[in-house]
Amino acid sequence: MSGATTFSGLLLKASIQPVVLAELEPSQQLEDWTDNSDDTYLQDIGNVDVQSVVADSTTLTEVTSLSDLGGADEWFYDGANLYVTFSDTSTPYAKIIVANYKMYFSNHAKDLNSVFYEPLLVGAPTVTQQRTELFWGITITGSGSIELINGNGRFDDIFESYVWNNKTVTLLIGGDDLPYSEYKKRFAGIISGKNYTTGRILFEVEDKKTLLEENIPVNTFDKTAFPNLLDDNVGKPIPRVWGTVLRQPVICLNEGQAHTSTYTFKVADTSTHGISAVDAAYVNGVSVTLGTIDIAAATFQLASTAYSAGQAVTADVDGYISGTLIENPVTITQELLELYGFADADWDLAARAIARPLGADFPCGLVVDSFIKGNVVIGDLMGSCIGTFLLDNNGLYSIVIWDTILDTASGSFTYADTLRGSLNASSRAENIRKVARCGWKRRWATGTYAYKQVTSAKTEKVYGITRSRSVETLLSTEAGAVIWASRIGLLYEEAIIHIPFSSKLQLSEKNVSDRFQISFKRREQDTNFAWLNERYVELVSITMDLLAAQTDAVVFDMRGIGLSAGKWTDDTLQFPDGLGGDTATAWDSSWDQDHKNFALANWGFWTDDDGLIDPAGGETLNKSRWW
Repeated sequence: MSGATTFSGLLLKASIQPVVLAELEPSQQLEDWTDNSDDTYLQDIGNVDVQSVVADSTTLTEVTSLSDLGGADEWFYDGANLYVTFSDTSTPYAKIIVANYKMYFSNHAKDLNSVFYEPLLVGAPTVTQQRTELFWGITITGSGSIELINGNGRFDDIFESYVWNNKTVTLLIGGDDLPYSEYKKRFAGIISGKNYTTGRILFEVEDKKTLLEENIPVNTFDKTAFPNLLDDNVGKPIPRVWGTVLRQPVICLNEGQAHTSTYTFKVADTSTHGISAVDAAYVNGVSVTLGTIDIAAATFQLASTAYSAGQAVTADVDGYISGTLIENPVTITQELLELYGFADADWDLAARAIARPLGADFPCGLVVDSFIKGNVVIGDLMGSCIGTFLLDNNGLYSIVIWDTILDTASGSFTYADTLRGSLNASSRAENIRKVARCGWKRRWATGTYAYKQVTSAKTEKVYGITRSRSVETLLSTEAGAVIWASRIGLLYEEAIIHIPFSSKLQLSEKNVSDRFQISFKRREQDTNFAWLNERYVELVSITMDLLAAQTDAVVFDMRGIGLSAGKWTDDTLQFPDGLGGDTATAWDSSWDQDHKNFALANWGFWTDDDGLIDPAGGETLNKSRWW
């Protein structure tokens, strides 16, 4: 029997023998050049796939034959020797020349795309995505290692002569007769360490999101640009400011200047954007009259009658602009990544485009005036918009903001897709809160907040729970804080069901925050459980063991915020096939209990003044939900 030729076809097979491809991209600094005459130079680099050649900061152009080489910054590779030439006819000896390679390995010998994958792969990392908070945060991606056979001495020389650390590694999965185009990328990261033995070589790998664990790149104050700066302020970050911020601490640029009648204060680094406005200034917490404001330089002045050297000065600022004030948390996150050198090519642009208008509901104010890690700040931004920042299976950054929108074509998982005995369900009281409280309008000098809160009318009555959840955010508007608190209040109002289960590779194309339907039953001949019959769930954790072709997942139900939350009786709704697939436009008291349970969990209905969908049905009290 012929094998599967599509990935979807592979998933249908009762038994899958996975083929995992590992593509590593090391580099080598080349120094042993031989003069080949006519201003060309060569070095024997052996048999390797050369991707590019860089001399100092110049990327050389590849030519297709040795006779084409000459008169420009070019390179040619004949399968053993690398030839270079330079436009200024200089020699390579004083240059730093780096050749970038690509190497191909697999757990099975494979010829794909005219490339042979050496069957040396015996170990691959388990790939994990897990959200730090229940509804928002940065996904934690597990690190691991790639293990390759070295019994034939494949790596004896290149272990040291090649540069491996911080170089790119990509893992793909497929099998059977799949062409390369049907293999699915499941990990894209960098090599963080290496270990050699005569039998095996091991590369430690991590995803590129770990680069965000470094401090956000900032420019710093110095006396070259600001000669009258106090020594104590030299080396401090020049603030980066987005959105509207209150009571931002500012540094005086001429505090060391004697006999001055005005003092100048720096609000923001303007190397990437100008600012919108300086709205107010405070000395020791007391409002003072602003002097000259220089928007282009992001500075303002205070008279010596209002300020004395050594006093604490803060300002209310409208930060960076790009046509309009930059306050959308999705856009701010994008700009933070740009500071690290990431560009549009590093993003899932479609997902970012979906997230940006949703992020507009949550205007944020942010000051980066200390040496702080990017992942910490991005985590705060995600908490402020109920969003998830992740590195997806394709190695692209993505943002998903929690919303009630469900894709009916997102796929479904059934009893047949679940490994026997792997599914269980649990619910914990600690995830239920009567009060949701949002900290907003941060005062940056003191770290204090104003608060908005919502209180559930049912949590204490139904569960006997009075606990609250308070979250301090970067939100800068009252409207944003009200939306945040009302939505989080809705999400924490009732019990949540966590459902861990395992499958083969059916879930391997999913990312954290993806949603789909799940059904389950006790035995093949049984009907689905009423509470787990085409139920929409969201993926909060996934671990893929590629070599074992197994995926472990944790999902949670949508907390009653289901398929048509926010849609009412003007819309035609449909029950799942397991409940007959009938349509509905309004509540029907003649429905059986299974239909009623599904409708209450997934749909919204108008109520009377007492909060009843059905005046004769007490079970419908306070069941209608708005998003």
